[in-house]
Amino acid sequence: MGSTAGAPFNERGNVGRSFVANRAEAHNTTRRWLAETGFAAGYFLKRFDLIPDHVPEIGLADDALILQRVIERNQSELHRGLAKSIDLAADNSS
Repeated sequence: MGSTAGAPFNERGNVGRSFVANRAEAHNTTRRWLAETGFAAGYFLKRFDLIPDHVPEIGLADDALILQRVIERNQSELHRGLAKSIDLAADNSS
């Protein structure tokens, strides 16, 4: 009886730990995404970087590559955020 009585508590404990771990992982992912996006935006706006923007034909190429890489790395977070925004907009219009 002692082992079965503790089973529901252990299951709830595991669910709680899983929830906390998932929430912490989501928070870290959001922070990483925001940091990378901020870096890419700052790099794009900076006139003098790895290849200065005034260099013909290739000046903005490094800026575009950085932006492309950040978007590719964070594509799933972008889709998730857009879906959430669309759901919120749909809820507010009803």
